[in-house]
Amino acid sequence: MKKITLITTFLVLITHLFAQEPAITDTSATLVAAQGQEAETFYNQGIEEFKMKNYQGAVENFDKAIAINGEFAKAYFNRGVVKTELNQNDKALEDFDKALEIDSKMGIAYFSRALLKFNKNEFSQANTDLKSAISSSYEDSKVYYYLGITYFQSDNYKEAEDCFTKSINFDSNFAFAYNDRASTKRQQNDLAGAISDYKTAIEKNGNIALIYNNLGSALKQNGNYEEAVAAYEKAVALKADYYIAYNNMGSAYFQMNNYEKAAENFKKASQLKPDYAFAYNNLATVLLKLEKYQEAAQILDKAIELDPNYGFAYFNRGSAKEMLRLPKEACADWKKALELGVKTAESLMQDCN
Repeated sequence: MKKITLITTFLVLITHLFAQEPAITDTSATLVAAQGQEAETFYNQGIEEFKMKNYQGAVENFDKAIAINGEFAKAYFNRGVVKTELNQNDKALEDFDKALEIDSKMGIAYFSRALLKFNKNEFSQANTDLKSAISSSYEDSKVYYYLGITYFQSDNYKEAEDCFTKSINFDSNFAFAYNDRASTKRQQNDLAGAISDYKTAIEKNGNIALIYNNLGSALKQNGNYEEAVAAYEKAVALKADYYIAYNNMGSAYFQMNNYEKAAENFKKASQLKPDYAFAYNNLATVLLKLEKYQEAAQILDKAIELDPNYGFAYFNRGSAKEMLRLPKEACADWKKALELGVKTAESLMQDCN
């Protein structure tokens, strides 16, 4: 996350993996056990146990099916799915690997393996598996959605945008796909397109605080501060502890020169998350505007205590120390800010020894 004096970077992604539906799908097509086919019988019993959420019973039946038929790809795959439900992700990966070793065209196994890799932040490997799922004719909105996120994580925004568009083509009501496509457009400086997509996402699902926050940030970036505040208000109405939205709302008020409301929101953000250094720095910036230099310096002490590498906090504390007639301390803070990459500090150090 880039550290900016007044604006924190917006959140992009929602990645609750396996939250929508179990990966076992169309089980009716698998219930085809014939008399004497013991492996199929145990497999079908495993499916039934899974339906009843008896995950241990499901694993035991898939174990028996595999013991009889060691090349039973669907049994390995579905056992892997059950193991994800049991949070045995490493063992699940082994089962997905084995299923694909047996059947290299099992698209759903590529997709399921990709989600586990995605959850481990192994985005490049997840990208490969998702593309293999598509080439194996396993295509739906979720495949392209997660593929888009992997491209986003590698800063390949055009490819990400294309994937989110394909996800929307499969499911025109997929709010998160509109949200994340909007975020790729923001990264490509297409603010009008981003705002439009965020608004469409809200039309599809108006109960997601994250999307209102993201809309607010795009509107703020576009100079539409009052509309941004309204969006942030929606976000905190949906999620009362949404400290990032309070912080962002404070920055919108700051841009409107409404320092009282800016301070109120920065304080709220810091109360909700006491270790949130950005909010302390931003509150101090308001206090500097109000010429409350001592109070600003004390709050910046807190920001630096929380994040000793927060360059802008040193920069701002240097400004507070200068106004408090403490030139040596001011110069020391500006020097530290410059060391931490705040280039604007250099111009303030001309009179420093």
